[in-house]
Amino acid sequence: KLPPTITALAIRPHSPIVSHDLAASIVRSFAAKANGVGKAQLGAAAPCEDCQSVEVFLPATAAVQVSVFDVLGNPVISWSRDVSKREFASLSGTGDGRKVLPVSWNGRAFDGEPVSAGVYLWKIMVLTEDGRKLESVKKLGVK
Repeated sequence: KLPPTITALAIRPHSPIVSHDLAASIVRSFAAKANGVGKAQLGAAAPCEDCQSVEVFLPATAAVQVSVFDVLGNPVISWSRDVSKREFASLSGTGDGRKVLPVSWNGRAFDGEPVSAGVYLWKIMVLTEDGRKLESVKKLGVK
């Protein structure tokens, strides 16, 4: 007998196909530990000097969600945004029709506290207008 969650997923009529082939390039894989009091920042912005950065290669306009977890799987911070046609058109291109969405994190948890030195996982999910669900997990560190 299948567990209820598997049965529920199997009979859902139009669940999107998940591809784990979302291209994301690590720009800066290590960042210095944040100090003092500050505001948590995760999102699409110009990369800051002390931030970790990842470039997400979008195939089309999409809803983008980025979550950072510690190695135990505890959520640290998350961010999401719909990338409109206008914004998609304004992003830098890759030469193959995809656009580059830079995402940076300043090493602070959702409450603004600096995270401890260690390894963190970025889970990047993209849901395109045509229903494709793309995912990628990247490992980055704070030292």
